[in-house]
Amino acid sequence: MSQIEPVNGGDRPSYALSAFAKLTAISTFILICAGALITGNKAALSDPTWPKFAGQNYPTADTFVGGMRYEDSHRIIAGTVGILIAVLAFWVQFKVRKRAPKVLAWGAVACVVAQAVIGGFIILYLRPMVVSILHACVGQALFMMLVALAVILSPKRVGSVESSGTPRPGASFFRIQCVVACCVVYCLLILGATVRHAADVFMPQLVLHISLALFTVVMLIWLSLQVFTRYRDVADLRRVIWTLFTLIAVQYGLGVVAIFANRARLQPEAPDQAHVLLSTAHVGVGALILISFLIMALRAFQHLPVSQAAEKHQTLTEKLA
Repeated sequence: MSQIEPVNGGDRPSYALSAFAKLTAISTFILICAGALITGNKAALSDPTWPKFAGQNYPTADTFVGGMRYEDSHRIIAGTVGILIAVLAFWVQFKVRKRAPKVLAWGAVACVVAQAVIGGFIILYLRPMVVSILHACVGQALFMMLVALAVILSPKRVGSVESSGTPRPGASFFRIQCVVACCVVYCLLILGATVRHAADVFMPQLVLHISLALFTVVMLIWLSLQVFTRYRDVADLRRVIWTLFTLIAVQYGLGVVAIFANRARLQPEAPDQAHVLLSTAHVGVGALILISFLIMALRAFQHLPVSQAAEKHQTLTEKLA
C-alpha cells in the first residue's frame, strides 16, 4: 500500500494556517448562535435597512436597542466571518497545492456570498419561511466546510495512529455509515429549522424531527459498538464517540425545553429570556453534533485503511461519477 500523505495535502505543515482555519470555524459557530438569538427573540425584520444599520453605514449606541441589538450584531459578526473566510481562501490558494482544500475554501466563500444574498432577501421580502429555512441550511453547510477544512489543514499526519497501514476489517462500510450519519443529522437540523421558522406549530415536522433524533441515537450506538470492538486502538474515534454521547444527552434535555420555547415564541408577548437562551443552546449543540459526526467520518477516512480492492473500486466509482 502506498504511503499515506499528510492531511494538509502534501505541503509542509503550517501551524498558523491551521490555527486560522480553526478560528474561522469557531467564528462561524458563533454566527450560527447569533442567528438563533434573532429567531428566539422574535427580532427578525427589526432593522429593515439591510445591508445598512438603521439606515447608517455603521451601528451606533443609539440604534443598538430592542430587536436591532440581535439583528445588527448578527450582521457585524457575519461581516467579520466573511472577511476571515476570504483571507483563509486566499491563504489556502497560495499556501496549499492540493485541490481539495482549495475547493472547500472557495466553496466557503461562495456560501458566504449566498448567505448575504439570502439574508437580504429575507428582509426585503418580509421573511419568507422557505428562504429563512434555506438561510439556516446554508449556514450549517458553511460550518461543515470550514470544520472539514480545519481538519484537512491540521499538521497531524494521516498515518500517525496506533494501527498499521494494513487494511482494517469493515473499514469501507464503516466509512459509508459515518457519511450516512452526517446526512441524517443534517436532515435533522433542516427539520429543526422548519419547526423554528414556521409561523405555526407544524406537528408532522416536529414528529419527524423527534423521530430522526431517536434514530440518531440508534446510529451512534451502532457506530460506537464497531469502534469499541474493531477500532478501539484508534483514539480519535473513541474521543468523538464519547463527545457525541455527551452532546446528545445534553441535546435531549434542551430539546424538551425548545418545544416549550418555540410555543412561547409564537405567542404575541415577548418570549422569556431563559427560554430564548435554552432554545439557542439547542441550535448550537445541534450544530456541534453535526460537526462531531462529520469529524468521525473524516477520522474514519483518515485512520482506517481499506483493502486494495476497495480502493480500486472507490477510484473507479469516482471516475465514473
